[in-house]
Amino acid sequence: MFRKSLIWKIYPAFLVITTISLIIISSYATHTMKSLIFQQFSKNLLSQCRSIESQIQRELLTGNLAAIAQFCKSLGEKTDLRISIVLADGKVIADSQENPEKMENHLSRPEITEALEGKISSSTRRSSTLHQNMIYLAIPIKNENKVIGAIRTSVSVAQVEQILSQLNLHISIGVLIISVFCALISFFAYRRITSPLEEISKGVERFAKGEFHEKIFSSSSDDIQNLANSMNQMAEQLSNRIETVFRQRNEQNAILSSMVEGVLAIDENGHVLSLNKACAKILGIPLEKQISKAIGEIVRNNELMKLIDRILSGSEPFEENIVVLEGSDERFLQVHGAALLDSNGKKFGAAFVLNDVTRLKKLENLRRDFVANVSHELKTPITSIKGFVETLLEGAINDPNDAQRFLKIVEKHADRLNSIIEDLLLLSRIEQDAERTTLETEMVPLKDLLSEAIQTCDLKATENNIFVELQCPEDIQVKVNQRLFCQAVVNLIDNAIKYSPSGNPVEVVGTNLESENVITVRDSGCGIPKEHFPRLGERFYRVDKARSRQQGGTGLGLAIVKHIVQAHFGKLSFESEIGKGSSFQIHLPFHSDS
Repeated sequence: MFRKSLIWKIYPAFLVITTISLIIISSYATHTMKSLIFQQFSKNLLSQCRSIESQIQRELLTGNLAAIAQFCKSLGEKTDLRISIVLADGKVIADSQENPEKMENHLSRPEITEALEGKISSSTRRSSTLHQNMIYLAIPIKNENKVIGAIRTSVSVAQVEQILSQLNLHISIGVLIISVFCALISFFAYRRITSPLEEISKGVERFAKGEFHEKIFSSSSDDIQNLANSMNQMAEQLSNRIETVFRQRNEQNAILSSMVEGVLAIDENGHVLSLNKACAKILGIPLEKQISKAIGEIVRNNELMKLIDRILSGSEPFEENIVVLEGSDERFLQVHGAALLDSNGKKFGAAFVLNDVTRLKKLENLRRDFVANVSHELKTPITSIKGFVETLLEGAINDPNDAQRFLKIVEKHADRLNSIIEDLLLLSRIEQDAERTTLETEMVPLKDLLSEAIQTCDLKATENNIFVELQCPEDIQVKVNQRLFCQAVVNLIDNAIKYSPSGNPVEVVGTNLESENVITVRDSGCGIPKEHFPRLGERFYRVDKARSRQQGGTGLGLAIVKHIVQAHFGKLSFESEIGKGSSFQIHLPFHSDS
């Protein structure tokens, strides 16, 4: 935005004040001159009236009206005045410019009325006879103290206005000359004062922008030069202090930004002094525009607010664990709080370090559940194997029929142990390959891959009297590790066969969307209750534990599918309705060369 210099803030005001003053003075002078001119004209009219008063009085007394009319005509032509003689009854008997016989009675004229009352009267008004503005002056004509008539002289206002217009022209020219002269003189005077100040102002603006390298120089008076020197010293000190502050701030910001822990500082009134990106993420708020806000506006958790109040009220440093709800999910926060003290040891606020330990908590829970599930899954077949081996050792081995039956049971549980161990090793390999990003992929036709998976499950489908239907265009190509991805599809088809009623079909559909390829495995089984949805894909998690074990499942099938899909940067989704079956979808990101 354009900023006016000092001279343009003061100089126009000075010109306005000077101009207004000159206009007021000239207006007053014009008004005064106008009054004086009117007064002078009135005096001249009165003098004329006095000069002819005795002669008109004599002629009136003798009744020589013709001589009066002739006298008025002659005098009016010589003096350029209008002279009227009016009798006491208001009748005009003589007029220097009009025929008195055509003129109306003048008894109603204000100056005539007052003159017939014995007074000297003047007025300025429009003449109904001449149709122009006139200055009138009338005096009474007396005979032995009796008013017998009136003499009225008048002059056109136009004459006065002509004189005034000439006078106004001369005054206006004079005012204009004086204004220009004052403007020039004052401009140069102001420039001598404001130029050094403008240089200092520009220098201060440079200092405000952080440009401290260019100093302020002034060749004006000692006072202004001293001011410039003081400003230069101030700029040098500011430069050093700002450099120190910036360096410290950058160091602090770098430390805070690199921290995974959230850091929050508030003053004693509960307003935010500082917070880092990690803190904003933990609290679920934007990082921008949070400084100086009340802490109650950005923190919605009652437990955290209690801890903040606890420090502000003067308690000792603490470490607490709290739970924060984020929608339907729980987040576990480890909170460290301590008071902020100034150099005098006075508390002016509080600082908090927030550490999100949700992942650690979940990993701990997963580890605990995994150990419990593995122990449970391994304990059942081991217990059965041990029991039947003890039975055989106690003598059942001597009975060929019992020995054969018990050994088959032991073999079955040994196979189950082997399946669990193989699935666990497969999961471990998938996770290691995904972490090392060494998963080898290639472009393969999706239909061939799905056909191979269906063929792998063909025997089990035939045993359960289930037909697996395949719907997939020939031209869809996917970039996958064929062995692993085929295993994921086999697991989904195997689950669909296990939980579908005999005689019902299982559908396997491959589709190509705009941004992804989708493989859908749909069955018409019993369906999955919604309360189990969040835990589907966890290791050893079963919806129907008894039926799953009867079907020979390890509880790791969906977990394997989930990890294989994630290793291919895809995702696993599902839909299910009780009594109507389930649908599992593998979403693979679309590749430009597929």
